[in-house]
Amino acid sequence: MGTTDIKIAQINLGRDKRATDLMFMTIKENNIDIILISEPNKNIAKAYNWLTDSKGDTAILIINKNIKINKVGTCKGACWLELENNVIYSCYISPNINTYQYENYLHDIGQSMKTHKKPVLMGGDFNAKSPAWNERREDANGRSVTEWMAQYSLVAVNSHYKPTFVRNESTSIIDITLATDKIISQIGDWQVLEEESLSFHKYITYRIHSGQLKQQTHERINGWKMENSNMETLNINFKKMVTGEKQNIKAENITDLIIKTCNTVLTRRKNTKGHNKKAIYWWNDTISQLRKDCLRKNRERTRINKKDNISEEEKIQARQLYKEARKNLRKTIGRAKAQAWDNLLKDLDEDIWSHAYKIVRGKIKINQPRLTKEKEIEIYRELFPIGDVTEWEKEAKIKVIQFSEQELRD
Repeated sequence: MGTTDIKIAQINLGRDKRATDLMFMTIKENNIDIILISEPNKNIAKAYNWLTDSKGDTAILIINKNIKINKVGTCKGACWLELENNVIYSCYISPNINTYQYENYLHDIGQSMKTHKKPVLMGGDFNAKSPAWNERREDANGRSVTEWMAQYSLVAVNSHYKPTFVRNESTSIIDITLATDKIISQIGDWQVLEEESLSFHKYITYRIHSGQLKQQTHERINGWKMENSNMETLNINFKKMVTGEKQNIKAENITDLIIKTCNTVLTRRKNTKGHNKKAIYWWNDTISQLRKDCLRKNRERTRINKKDNISEEEKIQARQLYKEARKNLRKTIGRAKAQAWDNLLKDLDEDIWSHAYKIVRGKIKINQPRLTKEKEIEIYRELFPIGDVTEWEKEAKIKVIQFSEQELRD
């Protein structure tokens, strides 16, 4: 993508189909370019040709079609893709292995990192706890990871104390974002999203900025929505801005004042170049409301658990209401997808070249990473090598003897 920012998300989906369904809506709403997935649903990952490691424990999904990929690869516990300026890893290490096996995974990922000359960013569920990424406790895996980080010059990007894993009353920070020192200053807007994921894990999002920018930056601006805007209010606010800056106003500051005024009065239009902004085919207002209901009940549950004067019965009730809300959301998504499928088949029966045909064509080309011009040339040269130029000898001129039709008959 050259000099533009890349917005990345990471999540552990726990192999869950409905969590995967909901992921696609989260991707669209947050304008995600690349998502790093721990424990993807193996059937879905295989069907849609996601980049995964050999076991299917981790995956990378490229959303923005404008991103150019130089190389892709895998190693034990991770898969990676090389961009123009950096390398991105998606990692997952199971909690159900011993320390020796765990450190073998780390070693393989580290050896893979050493093959790259570019800065490395990685995200995933390491199932490890350490204060190095704001988890209050430290376990054996956490100690192994922190020692490994020091060996390979990795720094934790996690900047909040919000848990990334929540199951009932158990919370922890086991989903980590790591980066080498050459890229750490380019990563900003790191946050844990509150919204429902239908997984025990929370979404993490952040950006790779084009330069050495501050840790927190604003969303890129691609103009403002002019419809239904009060132009008179815009003019009044701009005059106030100019009057307020009267002492220090310069010609080069006019653009900044205009942008500041538009940000105050108008609604910004987000830059979505390279993203498919079509709605998820099964999404509807009911599902949207149910997801909001999940978020509200989860907040209520969290608030009740923090109070000292709340009985255990009330805590259990709040927990149960949240579970029921999640269950209802899952079922509704399943029914909506089934209904959308039936409608698609009906549409196909009526017209074979209709919407169904377009969906199939879209699936065939989904998530195929673009190659850089240099990589394309390299492939062409490999397929069509240039050999020695053959110089052919010119044949001697032959004198053609003319004859008539009559001579031919005789």
